[in-house]
Amino acid sequence: MNAQFGTPLMHYPVLLQLSGDPELEFVESAEQLNLLLRQTGPVLPEDRWIDCQGFTYALHDPGTKLGQLNQDQLTALIQAHFFSQSQSCVVKIQAKSIAELLALLRPEA
Repeated sequence: MNAQFGTPLMHYPVLLQLSGDPELEFVESAEQLNLLLRQTGPVLPEDRWIDCQGFTYALHDPGTKLGQLNQDQLTALIQAHFFSQSQSCVVKIQAKSIAELLALLRPEA
């Protein structure tokens, strides 16, 4: 789904990555992102979100695309996320696509 938050090029779901924090936040929609940002506090220049195609955007300037992560880079971020939560076997995390990697962080319904 195309986003209305910041840029029409961003695709949901996205991951919110705050600087200095290995934990990632799964965000399903622009509405959820806006709510989460209101609860987060000040945004730092290093804070970013990562869309389901691996593109990264500056959180402090939503229209600014920072680059694109490849699947290996995103896998390492997700491994660090699960490791920070004391999950075991994080090196076994595998997915066929970036969208599948993001889905690993989707909260259980």
